[in-house]
Amino acid sequence: MSESTPRAQPRIVYEAEVVQPAVDALTRALIEATPPAWRAAQLVLSFGGAPPVISSPEGHREVVAVTPSLGVALAVLERLRVDRGTGWSGGVLVVRRQDDGSWAASLDWHYGGLTTARPPRTSSVTGVMPVVSGEGAARWEALVARAEAELAAGQAGDALATLSEAVVALPGDTFARSEAGWIFVRMAGIRLAIGDARGALRNAQSALRCRGWERDARALLRLGQAQQAVGDSAAAAATLLAAYHAGGDPWFAAVAPELVAWVRTAAAASPGA
Repeated sequence: MSESTPRAQPRIVYEAEVVQPAVDALTRALIEATPPAWRAAQLVLSFGGAPPVISSPEGHREVVAVTPSLGVALAVLERLRVDRGTGWSGGVLVVRRQDDGSWAASLDWHYGGLTTARPPRTSSVTGVMPVVSGEGAARWEALVARAEAELAAGQAGDALATLSEAVVALPGDTFARSEAGWIFVRMAGIRLAIGDARGALRNAQSALRCRGWERDARALLRLGQAQQAVGDSAAAAATLLAAYHAGGDPWFAAVAPELVAWVRTAAAASPGA
């Protein structure tokens, strides 16, 4: 090969490229299994643990069996999990029917041993559950209360699934609801406590997209802690400093005492301090 001949670059194959067809098949199978009267369905799956469960985020009591198509799709994902070492322990797939008849879907993977993780301590970051009014308020409050009870019982995986259900139970656009920000920050704290830093990162980023949470100290703190845990120290430093300025010294010292000495030094050294 001459020096003028460009060298062929190796093709990069991302995990999503391999996994996405199986996820699409699982999503289609869940939609097909969803009763016509339902506008949403949730599938909670656990690899090597409890059997998959389909439930209604809207509160329908009808029992929906796992169809052969769902079983095949789950088996394919299990094979991919093993072959590619993805680290999934389970996940929550939610599908929602839109006004025009199309479907929207979201999938939140769980990483690590959620079913055996030690129960996280009650969060002092998020504080008490916000008051919700209007359509779906009672169901939302019941789901959050159930999640807190599951946490108290050491069932972190169940609590995360229930909080995901609570997000879906909020009417309208999720990110237009400030209550969703509270849930996402709560989920980020749980994931940090059980060692799922990347899941916490995603949850904190979602919280910052919610109305009224764009610069919230609680969401910034969880994001900074998650960035620390995944090794992005430069981003973590900037995010934690932003959380300190947004929440104030007394609040930060109360909820993150292990970081307060560092952040005070960083704040004193920053321009305009």
